[in-house]
Amino acid sequence: MSTYNIIVSIDEATVVSEYVAGISVRSEKNKSEADFEREFINLLIFQGYEYITVYNEDALIPNLRK
Repeated sequence: MSTYNIIVSIDEATVVSEYVAGISVRSEKNKSEADFEREFINLLIFQGYEYITVYNEDALIPNLRK
């Protein structure tokens, strides 16, 4: 079940946040930085972000603009 909360509402636009029940993010002790990074990336993918691999600066700049 999703719940939507209005963050900002003006005449031109409305910004909302979505809370999906049942998703919990727990922090455990003694995790490596790599573990935290993997969890963060997975959370972003779950939220709809696309994971891409960038090998050099030439590939990074167009992605930042996108």
